[in-house]
Amino acid sequence: MHQKLFDIGIITYDYPHAKTEAILLSWLRRYGASKIKVFMFPFSRRPERNVCFSHRPDMSISTNPSNYTYRYGIENMKCSEDTDISDDCDHYHVVCGKLISPTVVSKKKIINVHPGVLPCNRGLDAFKWAIYN
Repeated sequence: MHQKLFDIGIITYDYPHAKTEAILLSWLRRYGASKIKVFMFPFSRRPERNVCFSHRPDMSISTNPSNYTYRYGIENMKCSEDTDISDDCDHYHVVCGKLISPTVVSKKKIINVHPGVLPCNRGLDAFKWAIYN
């Protein structure tokens, strides 16, 4: 039987992201660096969009998660596929828009830190569109 080494696995992008920063710092204060492992996927910038009204801050005005993992000694892993996410955490928090395959999800306890009910309300705009509509 594989022994769990970490309490929390944070699944995010290897890119500055305000939500990742807030959650990572919160868990760091609560549990300490030795209880956290960060799984980072490459980030692909989306095309610019015309929006009806601007309502949210630029999420990239933040620090790259790898800076925090280095500074605080948090174990991290750069992933190219979701199957790269190891099984050594009690539960995992998805704090980015990365879709995780059913095969990987079925083997892990995962909390999706997402503001919308998929697929009806997608992404950070879920709250805005719920009010607007």
